[in-house]
Order: sequence, then C-alpha cells, then structure tokens
Amino acid sequence: MALTRDDRVASAAGAAIGNALVARVAAIDAELARPGLSEAQRTALWHGRVAALRQLVGVEPTERWLAVHGRAYGDASVHVD
Repeated sequence: MALTRDDRVASAAGAAIGNALVARVAAIDAELARPGLSEAQRTALWHGRVAALRQLVGVEPTERWLAVHGRAYGDASVHVD
C-alpha cells in the first residue's frame, strides 16, 4: 500500500478515507490480539480486516484516476464503516 501512495495527488477527502481505513485495520488488529476469542469471532475479524484492506488498496488508484479526470473524492459518494 505504501508503494501506491502519492501525496502529490492526495485530496483531503481521500486522505480522510485512507486514514479512517488505516484506523479500522489497527482496531481490528487490536481485537485480534485479545486472548480468548472464539474461532467465529476471529474469523469475522479477519473477514473485516481483509475487507478494510481491499478498500484501502483501492483508495490511491481511485484518487489518481479522479485527479487525472479533474475530479476529487468530494465529487463521489463514499461510505467507510
């Protein structure tokens, strides 16, 4: 993910989305480190982690595409859990 980041085309909205997703992954990682999780809880957390990482990996290329076309995340509808 760090290799795809290019602050030259970052927008405030894109950075906020990226930061929210990084925080989400960190929160999931903290939960995964807790002892005593059931297999179902651990599996659900891993699914959530993978989903957040997929979204995060999509932020940078999408932001570049929008920049090339003269648009920004402010023009797009975005939802981050």
